This record gives sequence, structure tokens and C-alpha cells, in this order.
Amino acid sequence: MVAEELGVVVEASYEGGFGIVVGSNVDIEDIPIGSYILVSSGRYDYLCLVADVGYKMPIDESLFRYLSGEYSDMVRRYISRRIVNYFVRAIPVGRAGPEGVDKSDTIPSYGSKALIPSQELLSRFYGRFDWRVNYPLGEPKVIGKVEYSIPINIRRMIDLNFGIFGKSGSGKTFLGNLIVAYTMLYNKLARDSDDYIEARFLIFDMHNEYSLDVLDDARRRVAGGVYKLFPDDFVVYTPDSRFASEFRMNLLPIPLYDISSSLLVYVLEPLGVTRAFLDNLSGFENKLRKFFREKSPFGDAGYWVLGLILSKNNIKKFVELGMEGGSHFIEKNYISQRELGNLVDAIEQDIADMGQGALQTFKANRRRLSRLLDMPVSFKRIYKGVMDTVAENLVSRDGRSVIISMGGYEKNLPVYMAIANLIGEALWSRLNQPDMEEVEETNKIIIMLEEAHKFLGRGVSEYSPFGRIAREMRKKGVVVAPIDQKPYELDPDVLSMIWTYIVFALTDDRDIDASLTGIDRPSLYRNIVASLRRGEALVYGYGVSFPVVLKVHDYSRMYRELGDMARGGGEPSIFDDVPG
Repeated sequence: MVAEELGVVVEASYEGGFGIVVGSNVDIEDIPIGSYILVSSGRYDYLCLVADVGYKMPIDESLFRYLSGEYSDMVRRYISRRIVNYFVRAIPVGRAGPEGVDKSDTIPSYGSKALIPSQELLSRFYGRFDWRVNYPLGEPKVIGKVEYSIPINIRRMIDLNFGIFGKSGSGKTFLGNLIVAYTMLYNKLARDSDDYIEARFLIFDMHNEYSLDVLDDARRRVAGGVYKLFPDDFVVYTPDSRFASEFRMNLLPIPLYDISSSLLVYVLEPLGVTRAFLDNLSGFENKLRKFFREKSPFGDAGYWVLGLILSKNNIKKFVELGMEGGSHFIEKNYISQRELGNLVDAIEQDIADMGQGALQTFKANRRRLSRLLDMPVSFKRIYKGVMDTVAENLVSRDGRSVIISMGGYEKNLPVYMAIANLIGEALWSRLNQPDMEEVEETNKIIIMLEEAHKFLGRGVSEYSPFGRIAREMRKKGVVVAPIDQKPYELDPDVLSMIWTYIVFALTDDRDIDASLTGIDRPSLYRNIVASLRRGEALVYGYGVSFPVVLKVHDYSRMYRELGDMARGGGEPSIFDDVPG
């Protein structure tokens, strides 16, 4: 059992934190990294997080060479209890005194006592949850046990960009579902608040764990995704026709009919086409639009992208896709393989007019472009404005939140990137239309973006629609929430725009440093991030009062009761013993 008093402060600096010598009656193994310590100087109470623990041997360890058996054990126990200096390095996160609670800009006097903080002390710093604006995020990491839940202020967190970082399997998806569920409850329960602001989500659901079920590491269902808690508040789209039919989702193929070359770039870049091809794409578009309008059996310039894809090697595949019953690929009547073969020859002759260099580039990229036929693309006219429909759902007064469930394409990064960027561009365009110029901040659009470094990475975010949205759409109520395993690969400018960080376990030094971009004295927290266990997170920034290490509440355990609450029931009973 750990004593209430842990030791005394023997060293302190603002930059380096506090050095505490641990008392002889305290077992050093009871003090985990990231747990809380209270340093009391008599004048102030400093709330601290443990950044490091260790001990120093003040005598020559060679003594043990000459001892053996029971004498060795006896001497070792004596040295351990009486001579070894055990120490803790602690980071002050806040200070409480007669004037209230605030950040610390002082250090405690020499000999100040180090104690285990009480539940009352923790609640003084972090407040309590109320199931309106403040929601229970997790249990603080403490020495021993305390019945207290750290609240997160949903209203503040969704006001500005926030980020969720951590290795695969660390708990990001559980936390993401919990945050969305709390925000949807906020929409229902806090409408009478003075600063209420309605939140809508655009969730890019790579692994179908927001739209269908949250899974464990063995791919077993542990809870329903947040859509199942709030089915009336979401519209779900998917590029997977099987998912659309089986789970009654809205089909969202990649719309290629009449697409512009400037938008087509988002579809082609992930396929690895060459820079020379992309540089010529606008010229190819002009040439092929005229060809398909005047010379092709399609008689419609809107099919111009077919001219990029078709080759002698994939004509059979094209015919099969067009003949499939209920196909979403194309609405043109059957065209024979011979006609298509002649079409390929005629297209190449037309492209040759642009010069041999353009023709060579055109032919050299055919194999990469043929991968489009294995992707959920459509040349049907009815899907031409589907991305605009998604954007309108987010901005219109009668709209709803949107989930993009990737279905069977969950591991297909080119499909994910194409759909995400096309939706991002549609949203960007919609927000820049004249009727949106005088938008007041009466609602929020929160974009939860998995694999965020693909869209907001170094050298990418400047041109990505999400990079533009993150930089320029805050005044129109748009919040970008990157979710990523590799925060180092995000553009530093993007990281600097994040106001609330939720950091799960990371091991790469560069990722750890990137995840601590927004915290004071980041070097002191490196050990904490590296030592986090599964489900534990360092949370800091605008959404919480002070930096905190906590065990995030188990979304799967709360799932049923959150559903009851969403339907107008009472508060989850699992918090009956936790003061609100």
C-alpha cells in the first residue's frame, strides 16, 4: 500500500520540472509513468505528471561480488530500504492557490511535500462532467485508485481543429466513436445553452467501424458504430455496391462522366501516373472531348475519360463491365469489341496530333490507368453530381452528418484518396459559393480524416482541398480532425493549427515529437507518450483544462447505455459511482 506522502522536492526548475526524493516507505514500483503527484508548498498546490522514475546507488556495487546466499539478500534489502536514493521527475501541469487554478509560472520551495492527489483535488483542476457540454473521457492515471472521470468540453473541442494520433491498435477508433457519440448527444441535450452550436460530421470511415461495427484485433464485433446509435442523424454513402445493397447505404461511385481534368487529377495521382501525363491532361481532355462528341459511337463528350482508359488489352474487361446486370459502370448500349478496337486506334491517331512526346506519354501510362476498371468508377450521368450532394448535406439547413463507409475497398488507398479528395473539393467549392459568404458560426462541420498525412502531408497540404479547408475555412465553421499513425508526416503548418491533441502510444521519435507540437516543454513529455499502454492517451489543449494522461472509457462497454441516452433515457449507470 502506497503511503499518502511520497517524498519531498529537492530540485526544481521551470524548464526541467521537479526532482522528488521518494520516502523509504514508498515502493518505487507503485509509481507509473504518467500518473499524478501533488506537490504542496503550503502556499500553492502543484498538480504534476510523473515523467520519469529511477534510483541511484550511492555505494560501490562491487560489494555484492564478495557476498553470497542469505547475506547477499539481507544486505541487498538493507541497501534498498536505507541507502538507495529513489527519485521521481515530475512535470507541473497546473497550480492551485488562493487566487484559483491556473497554469504554473512558479516553482515550489525546497522541501515541499509530494503527495498522492485526492479526487477532490483532481476535480478542482479538471471540473466535472454534466452530460451537456462536459462529457466523461476517461479515468486519470493515478497511484492507487480514484473514482473520478476526466471531462472533455465537447463544445470547446469541436470549435477548433483537433487531432487523434497513435499506432495501429492503440484505441483511436474507439475514441473516435466515443467523441462522435458525445457530440451527437451534445446536439440533442445542449440546445438551450447560450453558446450552443450544432455540429455535423463528415467521417471518412476506412474500416467501416463508424457505419457498421467496432471490431477487436481478431476482427470480432465488440459494439455497433456510432451510426447505429444515431441512425436518423447520419447519411451513409459507400463506393461498394454490395454494401449499398446489403446495408441500405447510398451508392457513391467515383463519377467519371463529364468530369473535368482538374478533378480527375485526384483520381489519377494515387495510381502513380507520371508527372508528364498530368501536365498533358488538360490537352488530352480538350482533344478527347471533341473526339467523343464528333467521331465516337458514344456521341457524347462526357465520356472523354474512356479515351484515357481504353486499350487493346482491356477491351474485354470493358465489355464485361458494360454487360453486367444492374451495372453501375455505364448506361450506353452494348458496343462490340471490334468497335472498341477501332476506337482505340482512332483515339491514338487524334492524340498524335499533339506531338510524339504527348502520344508516348499517353501510351506509357495506359497500364496504370487500366486499374480504374478495377475501381468503383461510373460513367452514368446520374452520378455526375453525387459529390455535390454529399457537400450539400453538410451545409444545408435540413442536412445531416455524413459517413463515407469504404466497404470492401477498406484497404484500397487509391479509391479512398480519390473519393475523399473529390468530396473535399466539392465541399470547398460549395463553401465558396456566394450564398455562403455571410455564413455565421451557427453550425460546425467536423471532418474526421483517417490516413490524414495522405491529404495533409508535407508538400501535399498546400494543394489538397483539405489543406485549403484547414487553412481558410475556420471562419465558416469547418473543423479538420486528422487521425493518423504518423503525425511526423503531417505538414508542420497543419500541426500548428491543431488546438486539442489526443495522443495514444507512439514509438518513433519523430512521431512523438510531432504529437507534442502544441504542448509547453514538450521534451518532458516524451517518456510519457512512449510509455502509454493500449487505450491510454495524453490529452492536452483547448478541450481539457490541463494536460492529462488517462485511460479512455471503453466505448464498447458504454454502447448500449449511450443508445438509451440517445433515445431520451437516463445517464449511463456505469458512472453511478463517479461524481458528476
